Parts: sequence; C-alpha cells; structure tokens
Amino acid sequence: MKRWMLRALPLLGVLISATAVAAVPDWFDPGDSTLDNAQHAKAANASAADATRGLIGAAVDPAHSVQAVIDAYAQCDAVFESVQAASTLAPARVADLVQAAAINPRCPCGGENLWSAARLASRVRIEHRGLPVAIENLCGCSGAAAQAAAMAVPDHAEQILGAALVANRRAGGVVDSLGKIGNISGPVAAAGGSLTRRADKRCDADTNPDDDFDFTQRWQAANVDVAIPPTSRDPDCDQKAASTAPVAADAESTPDPTSRDDRLLIDSYVAAGSERALVLFNGNDHAVNLADENYQFEMYFPGVVEPGRRIGLAGTVAAHGLYVLAGDTASSALRARADMLVSSNLLQPSEAVVLRRGLANSGCGCAEVTVAGTLNGLGAKSEDWRQQQVSDDAVGKLNNADSVGQVRPEAVSVAAWQSPLATVPLSLARQDDACDGDPEIADDFSLQPFQPGAPTGGVFRPSCAVATTDLVIADYEARRETADAPVWRAVELYNHTGATVDLADQGYLIEVYRDGGREPSQVIALSGDLVRSQRWLLASDTAPDAVKDQSALVSSDLAGEGVDAVVLKRLTVRTAGSCQADVYAALRELRAPVPLVGPRIGEIPGEPRNDEPVVDPHRGGEIASPN
Repeated sequence: MKRWMLRALPLLGVLISATAVAAVPDWFDPGDSTLDNAQHAKAANASAADATRGLIGAAVDPAHSVQAVIDAYAQCDAVFESVQAASTLAPARVADLVQAAAINPRCPCGGENLWSAARLASRVRIEHRGLPVAIENLCGCSGAAAQAAAMAVPDHAEQILGAALVANRRAGGVVDSLGKIGNISGPVAAAGGSLTRRADKRCDADTNPDDDFDFTQRWQAANVDVAIPPTSRDPDCDQKAASTAPVAADAESTPDPTSRDDRLLIDSYVAAGSERALVLFNGNDHAVNLADENYQFEMYFPGVVEPGRRIGLAGTVAAHGLYVLAGDTASSALRARADMLVSSNLLQPSEAVVLRRGLANSGCGCAEVTVAGTLNGLGAKSEDWRQQQVSDDAVGKLNNADSVGQVRPEAVSVAAWQSPLATVPLSLARQDDACDGDPEIADDFSLQPFQPGAPTGGVFRPSCAVATTDLVIADYEARRETADAPVWRAVELYNHTGATVDLADQGYLIEVYRDGGREPSQVIALSGDLVRSQRWLLASDTAPDAVKDQSALVSSDLAGEGVDAVVLKRLTVRTAGSCQADVYAALRELRAPVPLVGPRIGEIPGEPRNDEPVVDPHRGGEIASPN
C-alpha cells in the first residue's frame, strides 16, 4: 500500500477553532492517506460524523475529510453526517464543504437511498402540502449536503445553495492539465511550491490528466514574482498552429476566422506559503470570454479520482494576455493584479489541476432538490429566507412578457371570481398582426387578438415588420380527449425578436395561476435555445403522445383544473448564481418541510388524517403517523 505523509495546512488553524477540534483518534495513522484513515474509522465503528471530526482534528483539510468519509462509508447518511460535522467545525468553509460532497459522481444518495432526515421528511404532513420533490440520481448529495450545512450554518444559506449548484455544473472537455488525477504526490511537490510553463511549451497543452506526470516535460520550478505580476506573454499560439499544420497545395494563405481555437492554457501555478494563484495564458490573437465558454478549474485531492472543487471562471482574457485567479490571502500586489479572487482554501496544493471548457451538464436539474434541502435545513428560518430570495431586490425586476387569461383582480372576491379560461376545450392562437404581448395580467381578458389554434401550434405567422422586444405566447390549448378524461394543455412560444434567445440564460418562466389565487400555484423554468422566427412548445404530461413528442418540455405543472392565467415572465436582472430561473421557480413553490422521495416512489398518498396534528410550516414540521 502506498503511503504519504500529511502535509501541513497553514490556513487550517485560522479557520477552525482549536477548542472545537476533537483529539486525534486512535484509529488515525499519520503515515496513511486520508481515504485509508477514513476506512480505519469505519473499521473501528466510528460514525461518519466522528470520522470527519477525527480527520479534521488531525489537521486534514475539512473538504478533503468530507470527501474521504463519503467514499469510505459509501452511505447516504454519511454525506449528511460528514457535512454537518465539518460545517460545525469549519463554518467559514461551508460552501467548500458542500461542493466537495455534491461534486461526487459516485454519490451514494441516488435512487431510493436517502439520508435519514429526508426519509423522515417524507412522512411529514402539512396543511396544503405540495407534491414531494423526487431526488434524481446525482442530485441526492446536493440535497443532503445543502440540508446538513444549512442546519449547521443557517446564516450561510445563499453560499450553500450556490456552492451545490456550481458543483453540479459539469464542464466539457479538458483543454489543459497539471499533475495526474489520483496521484498521491502533487505537481509542485518536487518544485518547491511554484511552477511556470517553459517558454518553448507555452502553446503545448496537456489534455490527458490521467497519464503519468513529469513536470520537467512542460514546466520549470520558478519563484513567481508576485510583486510584479506580468500581464502578457509573447507567443502567438494561433500563428504557431498555422505554421505547424499541414497545408493543402491549393489552400488559401489567409486563415479562416471561423475555425479559430479559443482554448487557453495554464501558465503558472503558485502554492507557496500564503501565496495562492493560478494563471491562464491566452495564446490566441483574439480575446476569450471565460463565462461564455464556461471555463472551469477542477482541483483534485490526493488519491481521489473525482474532483474535490470546481471554480467557474468569469471575465475576458485579452489576446496574448494573462488571467490571474488568486487566493484572498495572497500578497497585496497579487490581489491587485488578480482578475478574480477566491478563497485561498480553494487553491490549496492539489494533486491535479484540470482546466475544462464547454458544458456537459448545466446542473440545473438538481436545482429543485438543492433548494428543498436548503429549506429543510433552515427549518423555522426557511420562510423568511425564502421570501428574501424571491424579492425584487434579490432577483431583479420580473417582467411580464405575455399572458393568456387573467389573474383575479384584488377588488374581486374569490367567491365572485369567474375564470376566463374555465371553458374546456379552449383553443387560442394569436392573430398574425397581434405581435405584441399582453403584460397586464390583471386587466380584463379579451379574445379579440386570438383565432382558433391547433393542438401543436403553428397557426401564428406574424405579419408585423417590427421585431418585438420579448417572446410571445403564440398558442394556448386546453382540451380533453374524452368527456371524462383529464384536461391537457399546451403553450406555444414564438420568437419574433430577431435574435436567438437562450431561455435559461435570460431567465424565462411560465407561471400558472389557479382558483382565484393572486400568487402563482406553479412556476416552470424554461431552458433551451429558441431561434428567431421559430416556435417552442410546452405540454402537460396529460397531453397525447403526438403532442408530447413535438414538445421541447413536458411538465405536470401545466395539467389540472382551475387555471385562470398562464403568464410568460422574464428575469431582467441576472445575478452571479447558477440556474437562476430554476431556483426562483423552486423557491416560489416549495415550503419547508419539503417531502423528499426517490425517483421511483410515487406521490405520498392520502390527505392528513383527522387524528393527526396539522403542522405549522413556520415551526419546521412534526412527524406524522407512518401508517
């Protein structure tokens, strides 16, 4: 068995209270790896929480401790217990701890394997309880980690939620790497803490982080001058690629600008004392927008084959320029030069650093579970926090882009209210000359701008010369296949803006209002690209297969009776958070305690029994009879 000595972590002492750290346990062997020690703890029948406390007490990095315990115990309860214990000991690291747990692709919380708190929550009965949230594979660790961390450090709920979402945002292919994934000795071990790419290898990427690593092939040990950080390098990687690429005899000498390669490379890695930095080099003759290309750094712990941290990058790197990602404990000169500052804990010496680009998975499919876990962890504090998150100050102004139907005016009582969409069947397609949406959701609804529609849309063909500023609802369908069949609905959107619209990035939502309510009963976050002059179809899960097959999104939230209005909204101010529309939708619908179930478990049957107490949702919930 390979052994390695634990390295000193100079920042650990300032982050963890000395009085809070447990004594080094008997099962801990300083000559073994962190994963081996976590397995020792399991063999000694220590709980996952005690194993985490013991590792942290032995000066192991808290995030590494969490990941090792999860791998060794391979149980969903271990995720919850480890994150809760580590968050209590190192509250300043809570976002890092959540990410370390949620990032694990071998999450033991998949399927029906839930943590104990979630299994208990599935038996909670509350007044007006909504449907339980199903935990899909790979999302379980996000929910467990978010709930555990929110219980331990409720004042950091926003950071907890954001960290879990970032962890699930998986980037695409490797564009460069430093070190070897799964190695027990990091890339700077033989170089004294800092590496700089050799001048003759500035444009030579290492896209295989799993092969053996010899730093002398591309790197040199160097004391990076943090007092005068450089801003650019000389090599032109575009020119070098053009000079080395084979050229056909009849090829033009002018390069094709559409075939340019936007890849960046790692220029320097600094992990010496309190100095922490990663430097990127753009060898192209054009600027690169990091957020648009979804560039991410992945940091790997010793002996672990899944990433321990992900850092999403933002900003623009100038042609031939350098981009500095620095830790917040770095020298003042380096911090002043930095294009992006992060916690220095995220840049602790790692066994491998991988730079990725592109988007393999947005992670937004885990947003609802992560929100549910955070709300459950906050307990009695959840409602105040939830209200803060959906306020205009938090998410920016919500624009009504278009609507069909009418939200009950405040002056009309629920008893006197008559829904304009109550009639079924109802088929409404926009008139060809009615290109502007109806953002006034409480005014009287008129059928004048509409003509008969079709089950899958396609009727609206705009004849307006001027492009609209927003998408519009082109068709609304409410039908039954037979007299006693459930209602099915379809909503078609049309893009007459003149440009492709990224529905998720621009925060488009569908709100469904029912039964005279003045707040939406369901909020559906939209995603995908809607090309100009094209259509996008949303259908309920009760729709015929022919309709669902042509739909971009199928949602149960569009089914059911009593619909008063369907409103298309857009979040006009974006925050730095991920999956904003999905998070907003979940926060508008969910109230703690949120029942959490595995993906193969159906809806919790039945209404609360008369002999069971109704739970005040502001009090955090009580456990009902399991019968």
